[in-house]
Amino acid sequence: MTASAKTPAASLAHLGPDRQDIAILTSQERIRLAREDAWIGYSAAKSGLQRLEDLLDHPKSPRMPNILVVGDSGNGKTSLIGRFRDLHPPIIKPDGRGAQPVVVMTMPAEPSEARFWSDLIAAMGVARNDSGTVQAKMSQAMLLLQSLHCRMLIIDEIHNVLNGNLPRQKQLLAMLKNLGSRLMIPIVVVGTEAAKRTLQTDPQLANRFEAIVLPKWELGKEFVSLLASFERVLPLLERSNLAGRELAVLLFSLSKGSIGQLTRVLRRAAVEAIRSGDERITPEILAGLDAIDLGGV
Repeated sequence: MTASAKTPAASLAHLGPDRQDIAILTSQERIRLAREDAWIGYSAAKSGLQRLEDLLDHPKSPRMPNILVVGDSGNGKTSLIGRFRDLHPPIIKPDGRGAQPVVVMTMPAEPSEARFWSDLIAAMGVARNDSGTVQAKMSQAMLLLQSLHCRMLIIDEIHNVLNGNLPRQKQLLAMLKNLGSRLMIPIVVVGTEAAKRTLQTDPQLANRFEAIVLPKWELGKEFVSLLASFERVLPLLERSNLAGRELAVLLFSLSKGSIGQLTRVLRRAAVEAIRSGDERITPEILAGLDAIDLGGV
C-alpha cells in the first residue's frame, strides 16, 4: 500500500514541520520511520540538557562539579545522554586531528579497574587491549582523553559498581574521584536509584555530584503534553488525538508511567495503524497489542 501523494497538506496539521512530507512515502517507509528513535523534548529532558550544557562549559578547576542522572529503568536516562552526545559529536579539527568533546561509556557489568579502562578506551574508538596491565591501560586512556580534548566523561549504568565486592567498590569510586581531578573535566554518572547508594559509599565523592532526577510520569498535564509531542512525530496520515482523555488514560495504563514503555507502545500501535489502513491510533488498536510483544516492534 502506498500513501497518496494527493493527501492535502492541511490534513497533516497534526504533524511537526519535519514530518509534513510523509504523504509521499510508502507504507513500508513510514513503518520504518515509526520505528526510528525520535527525540521528544519534554520539560524535564530540556532542563536536563541545559544543565549538561552548563556543565560542559564550566571553567577547568581541580574540583570540577559533576552530575548524577538518576531514574527508574526505561525512564529516559539513556535517551537524554544520547541526545546530548549527538549534539556534541566527534569532529575533525582544521589541523586534521580528531576531537571527541563528550565521551560516553558504560560501567562494566562485572566491574574492575582493568575492564573499566578497556571499555573507556573502546568508547574512544580505539581497539581494546584486554591483555595489558591496569597501569598501561590507564595511561593509554588518560592520554587519549587529553589528545581528543575530551570535555566531559559520561558513565552509564554506574550502579554496576555495586556488583563488585566492597574493596573493589571503594577502589572504583576512588579511581573516578582521581580521574576527574587529574583531567579537570566534569564526570556525569547515570543509573537507577541504586546509583545514589553507589556514590553514598564515598561521602566525599557523593558531595561532588548534583542530581538530575527523571521521575516516573503521573497522569496529568505534563503527560498529556508528552502525548501531544509524540503525535507530532508519529508518521500517521490521520490525527489520533493521543492527548484526548480516552487515549491518554489507556496509554498511561499501558506505559505504567515509563517513557520507555510508552515509546514501545506508541511505535507498535503506529505500525499497526499503518498496516491496517486506519492511519491513526485507536482504543481498538491499543487493546489488540500483545503485552508480551511490547518489548519490540
